[in-house]
Amino acid sequence: DVKDEYTCEISGHLPSSAHVASPVYTGESTTVGDFLARGENVTLDAVETDPSVGISWYNNHHITGSYYLGSERTIVVSEAGRFSAYKKRCDNHPSVRNTWNIAKQTGTGPSEDKTCSVFGDPHFKTFDGQFYSFQGECTYVLAMDCNTYSWYVYGKFEGCGDQGATCLSSVTVIKYDTLDGVRQLTAMYEIKRGFAINMNGNMVGVPEGTSADIQGTTVSFDGILMRADLGGAVVEWDGLGFARIKVSVGAR
Repeated sequence: DVKDEYTCEISGHLPSSAHVASPVYTGESTTVGDFLARGENVTLDAVETDPSVGISWYNNHHITGSYYLGSERTIVVSEAGRFSAYKKRCDNHPSVRNTWNIAKQTGTGPSEDKTCSVFGDPHFKTFDGQFYSFQGECTYVLAMDCNTYSWYVYGKFEGCGDQGATCLSSVTVIKYDTLDGVRQLTAMYEIKRGFAINMNGNMVGVPEGTSADIQGTTVSFDGILMRADLGGAVVEWDGLGFARIKVSVGAR
């Protein structure tokens, strides 16, 4: 019984013999992450030993689009990007996609800012440069102003893949200001996957190459990262699962 089974077309044959039965390719699509220090590279492995499965590597870029990187089982990358291995047995099979979100430390000298970041499934880099992984499925405080309590950044983590991993699915920013001597909540919104901004159920966006005032904060989008400037901190979000928070040296 070959019901619901895909077939691979053999070019150059008559229709009566142009298709042969082929097992359905049912690999699992995944998304993981990695963080590279300056000068480092990483080998991405499609983890596919079946020679009948073709592989096409792409770097999926928000501005330039996807560009082809080859068909090897592994590739070595040394730049930040969203790299994907598309795997299928033939053209009329749906692809299984394994994706790596690669973040990279930039710059060559001391930074005037301190940064923390979240990436992959999920990995964390703290303000003091430590790395760890944590698989909680909940909403957690990623960073906050521990001096005047003027801003908070929360991350929502949801299950991804079938191995019990979680991934960052959105970030929420909260900002307080003192108005007429009274501490008041002035901004609270969620930046979701796909760069949509949720303000209490009202969805808005920021066009590429522009910035907008969102509840008294400046939100900009350059086509790769969306940035929310809270005054004491800048939150960067790649629209999928990577977030970075920058604060001035000396902040706590």
